[in-house]
Amino acid sequence: MRFNDREIASLSSLKADLEGILCYMKPQGSDWSDWYQQPCFKERYFKLKANLLYYYRTNEQEPLGVLVLENVHVGYERPQRGIPFAFSLTFKVNDKLRDNEARHIFSCRCDADVNVWVSALKTASYEHWRSQYMILKAKLAMKIGKDPILEYIKSRNSSLIILKPIVHFIKTAAAVQILRKQLSLQVKWMIV
Repeated sequence: MRFNDREIASLSSLKADLEGILCYMKPQGSDWSDWYQQPCFKERYFKLKANLLYYYRTNEQEPLGVLVLENVHVGYERPQRGIPFAFSLTFKVNDKLRDNEARHIFSCRCDADVNVWVSALKTASYEHWRSQYMILKAKLAMKIGKDPILEYIKSRNSSLIILKPIVHFIKTAAAVQILRKQLSLQVKWMIV
Protein backbone atom coordinates (compact mmCIF):
# COMPACT_ATOMS: atom_id res chain seq x y z
CA MET A 1 0.00 0.00 0.00
CA ARG A 2 1.34 3.45 -0.85
CA PHE A 3 1.04 6.47 1.40
CA ASN A 4 2.08 10.06 1.25
CA ASP A 5 4.11 10.46 4.44
CA ARG A 6 3.27 14.15 4.81
CA GLU A 7 -0.48 13.55 4.47
CA ILE A 8 -0.40 10.72 7.00
CA ALA A 9 1.60 12.87 9.42
CA SER A 10 -0.77 15.83 8.97
CA LEU A 11 -3.78 13.61 9.71
CA SER A 12 -2.20 12.75 13.04
CA SER A 13 -2.58 16.37 14.16
CA LEU A 14 -6.39 16.30 13.74
CA LYS A 15 -8.74 15.64 16.64
CA ALA A 16 -8.61 11.96 17.52
CA ASP A 17 -11.59 9.62 17.80
CA LEU A 18 -9.89 8.01 20.80
CA GLU A 19 -6.54 8.64 22.43
CA GLY A 20 -4.57 7.62 25.47
CA ILE A 21 -1.49 6.01 26.93
CA LEU A 22 -1.16 2.25 26.47
CA CYS A 23 1.63 -0.22 27.04
CA TYR A 24 2.60 -1.69 23.68
CA MET A 25 4.60 -4.73 22.65
CA LYS A 26 5.36 -4.87 18.96
CA PRO A 27 5.57 -8.23 17.21
CA GLN A 28 8.96 -9.86 17.27
CA GLY A 29 10.33 -9.47 13.77
CA SER A 30 12.51 -11.69 11.68
CA ASP A 31 15.14 -8.96 11.45
CA TRP A 32 18.53 -9.95 12.86
CA SER A 33 18.42 -7.08 15.37
CA ASP A 34 15.25 -8.53 16.92
CA TRP A 35 16.82 -11.93 17.63
CA TYR A 36 18.75 -10.89 20.69
CA GLN A 37 16.11 -8.55 22.12
CA GLN A 38 13.58 -9.86 24.60
CA PRO A 39 10.05 -8.68 23.70
CA CYS A 40 8.85 -6.13 26.24
CA PHE A 41 6.12 -3.56 26.74
CA LYS A 42 6.84 0.11 26.19
CA GLU A 43 4.59 2.96 27.20
CA ARG A 44 3.31 4.79 24.13
CA TYR A 45 0.71 7.46 23.44
CA PHE A 46 -1.90 6.28 20.91
CA LYS A 47 -4.32 8.28 18.74
CA LEU A 48 -7.07 6.62 16.73
CA LYS A 49 -8.21 8.71 13.77
CA ALA A 50 -10.59 6.93 11.36
CA ASN A 51 -8.80 3.68 10.48
CA LEU A 52 -5.33 4.91 11.42
CA LEU A 53 -3.80 4.15 14.81
CA TYR A 54 -0.88 6.52 15.43
CA TYR A 55 1.62 5.93 18.19
CA TYR A 56 4.08 8.31 19.76
CA ARG A 57 6.76 8.33 22.39
CA THR A 58 5.05 9.84 25.41
CA ASN A 59 7.01 13.10 25.26
CA GLU A 60 7.05 13.73 21.49
CA GLN A 61 4.73 15.47 19.03
CA GLU A 62 5.77 13.59 15.88
CA PRO A 63 4.28 10.10 15.39
CA LEU A 64 6.67 7.21 15.82
CA GLY A 65 4.53 5.08 13.51
CA VAL A 66 1.04 4.26 12.31
CA LEU A 67 -0.97 1.05 12.01
CA VAL A 68 -3.59 0.91 9.23
CA LEU A 69 -6.57 -0.94 10.67
CA GLU A 70 -7.62 -2.94 7.62
CA ASN A 71 -7.63 -6.73 7.40
CA VAL A 72 -7.05 -6.88 11.13
CA HIS A 73 -8.46 -9.03 13.90
CA VAL A 74 -8.97 -7.25 17.22
CA GLY A 75 -9.14 -9.62 20.18
CA TYR A 76 -8.89 -9.83 23.93
CA GLU A 77 -5.77 -11.38 25.42
CA ARG A 78 -5.87 -13.82 28.31
CA PRO A 79 -4.12 -12.58 31.44
CA GLN A 80 -0.55 -13.81 31.25
CA ARG A 81 2.89 -12.80 32.46
CA GLY A 82 1.40 -10.36 34.96
CA ILE A 83 -0.56 -8.48 32.28
CA PRO A 84 -4.23 -8.62 33.30
CA PHE A 85 -5.83 -6.04 30.97
CA ALA A 86 -4.68 -6.67 27.41
CA PHE A 87 -5.89 -6.90 23.83
CA SER A 88 -4.17 -7.55 20.52
CA LEU A 89 -4.19 -6.75 16.82
CA THR A 90 -3.35 -9.50 14.36
CA PHE A 91 -3.21 -8.62 10.68
CA LYS A 92 -4.54 -10.95 7.99
CA VAL A 93 -2.43 -11.95 5.03
CA ASN A 94 -4.29 -13.58 2.13
CA ASP A 95 -7.45 -13.79 4.29
CA LYS A 96 -5.63 -15.81 6.96
CA LEU A 97 -4.53 -14.55 10.35
CA ARG A 98 -0.78 -14.47 10.74
CA ASP A 99 0.85 -16.56 13.42
CA ASN A 100 0.81 -15.56 17.07
CA GLU A 101 4.28 -14.03 16.87
CA ALA A 102 2.88 -11.32 14.58
CA ARG A 103 0.49 -9.93 17.20
CA HIS A 104 0.64 -6.35 18.37
CA ILE A 105 -0.22 -6.56 22.08
CA PHE A 106 -1.58 -3.64 24.08
CA SER A 107 -2.14 -3.32 27.81
CA CYS A 108 -4.46 -0.89 29.62
CA ARG A 109 -4.88 0.18 33.23
CA CYS A 110 -8.32 -1.42 33.71
CA ASP A 111 -10.86 -3.71 32.07
CA ALA A 112 -13.13 -0.78 31.13
CA ASP A 113 -10.30 0.81 29.13
CA VAL A 114 -9.72 -2.48 27.29
CA ASN A 115 -13.41 -2.63 26.32
CA VAL A 116 -13.38 0.98 25.08
CA TRP A 117 -10.28 0.42 22.93
CA VAL A 118 -11.44 -2.93 21.53
CA SER A 119 -14.85 -1.51 20.62
CA ALA A 120 -13.32 1.55 18.95
CA LEU A 121 -10.75 -0.49 17.02
CA LYS A 122 -13.35 -2.99 15.80
CA THR A 123 -15.50 -0.20 14.38
CA ALA A 124 -12.61 1.79 12.89
CA SER A 125 -12.03 -0.21 9.73
CA TYR A 126 -13.47 0.39 6.30
CA GLU A 127 -14.59 -3.26 6.29
CA HIS A 128 -16.83 -2.64 9.30
CA TRP A 129 -18.49 0.44 7.78
CA ARG A 130 -18.94 -1.28 4.43
CA SER A 131 -20.72 -4.23 6.07
CA GLN A 132 -22.91 -1.79 8.06
CA TYR A 133 -23.72 0.01 4.82
CA MET A 134 -24.65 -3.23 3.05
CA ILE A 135 -26.89 -4.36 5.94
CA LEU A 136 -28.71 -1.02 6.14
CA LYS A 137 -29.05 -0.81 2.37
CA ALA A 138 -30.60 -4.29 2.28
CA LYS A 139 -33.00 -3.45 5.13
CA LEU A 140 -34.06 -0.24 3.43
CA ALA A 141 -34.50 -2.00 0.09
CA MET A 142 -36.75 -4.58 1.79
CA LYS A 143 -38.86 -1.79 3.33
CA ILE A 144 -39.33 0.31 0.19
CA GLY A 145 -38.74 -2.33 -2.50
CA LYS A 146 -36.12 -0.29 -4.37
CA ASP A 147 -32.42 0.43 -4.20
CA PRO A 148 -32.23 3.47 -1.90
CA ILE A 149 -29.03 4.83 -3.40
CA LEU A 150 -30.32 4.85 -6.96
CA GLU A 151 -33.56 6.41 -5.74
CA TYR A 152 -31.59 9.12 -3.97
CA ILE A 153 -29.64 9.88 -7.14
CA LYS A 154 -32.83 10.00 -9.23
CA SER A 155 -34.55 12.28 -6.71
CA ARG A 156 -31.68 14.76 -6.98
CA ASN A 157 -31.89 14.69 -10.81
CA SER A 158 -28.29 13.53 -10.87
CA SER A 159 -26.79 11.86 -13.85
CA LEU A 160 -25.54 8.28 -13.52
CA ILE A 161 -22.11 9.50 -14.62
CA ILE A 162 -21.47 10.64 -11.05
CA LEU A 163 -22.32 7.22 -9.65
CA LYS A 164 -18.68 6.15 -9.10
CA PRO A 165 -17.76 9.05 -6.77
CA ILE A 166 -21.02 8.55 -4.91
CA VAL A 167 -20.26 4.87 -4.39
CA HIS A 168 -16.92 5.85 -2.83
CA PHE A 169 -18.71 8.33 -0.58
CA ILE A 170 -21.26 5.71 0.45
CA LYS A 171 -18.54 3.53 1.87
CA THR A 172 -17.96 6.01 4.67
CA ALA A 173 -19.54 6.32 8.07
CA ALA A 174 -21.49 9.40 6.97
CA ALA A 175 -23.36 7.35 4.40
CA VAL A 176 -24.26 4.79 7.05
CA GLN A 177 -25.78 7.59 9.13
CA ILE A 178 -27.82 8.79 6.12
CA LEU A 179 -29.12 5.27 5.54
CA ARG A 180 -30.00 4.89 9.23
CA LYS A 181 -31.98 8.12 9.07
CA GLN A 182 -33.79 7.02 5.90
CA LEU A 183 -34.51 3.63 7.45
CA SER A 184 -35.97 5.20 10.60
CA LEU A 185 -38.14 7.51 8.47
CA GLN A 186 -39.41 4.55 6.47
CA VAL A 187 -40.19 2.58 9.61
CA LYS A 188 -42.10 5.55 11.11
CA TRP A 189 -44.01 5.99 7.86
CA MET A 190 -44.99 2.31 7.77
CA ILE A 191 -46.15 2.38 11.41
CA VAL A 192 -48.51 5.33 10.80
